[in-house]
Amino acid sequence: MRKIRTLIIGMILFTVYGCFGGEDITYEEYIGDTYTLQTISGWRIINKSDLDKDIPKETEVVFLSKDPGMNINIIKEELETDVASISYANANISLSKKNVLGYENIYTEDININNIDTRINVFKGKITASDLLMQYMQIYFVKDRYGYTITATSYPNSTTEDTNALKQVITSFKFKD
Repeated sequence: MRKIRTLIIGMILFTVYGCFGGEDITYEEYIGDTYTLQTISGWRIINKSDLDKDIPKETEVVFLSKDPGMNINIIKEELETDVASISYANANISLSKKNVLGYENIYTEDININNIDTRINVFKGKITASDLLMQYMQIYFVKDRYGYTITATSYPNSTTEDTNALKQVITSFKFKD
């Protein structure tokens, strides 16, 4: 139940709207406690310590675009057992199918990132009936009994450039040595 609540609340809280507007996209390294990723330069970073109390405690960081718009967030949750990233991905994809209104899969792809086999899942849906239809791109990792879900949120009609930039960020996720 906690996992479903985290998934739903996380997606609700981070559903905002916008795009890059044709500007050149540059990246900068974000360094978390156990991971790094290349985030989009100029985006606002809200670290765990600065998040509102209403946001699930599993939320590590949120990246918000300059204009009200696309965003990325990282959820880290403790797992009861150590599982493969693919298994964690499958469990989260199943939860999304059950809990996201109008869930429509765009594509799911097996991918190897930094020698970790995982899955990227792109889908459309709404959290509540009154929400706008949004597109979600998620990638999943497990390390040391912690599951990480990296989610990029955007309008379904985002440009290819925007979608590629979001994918560039979430697939740059890398555990520290």
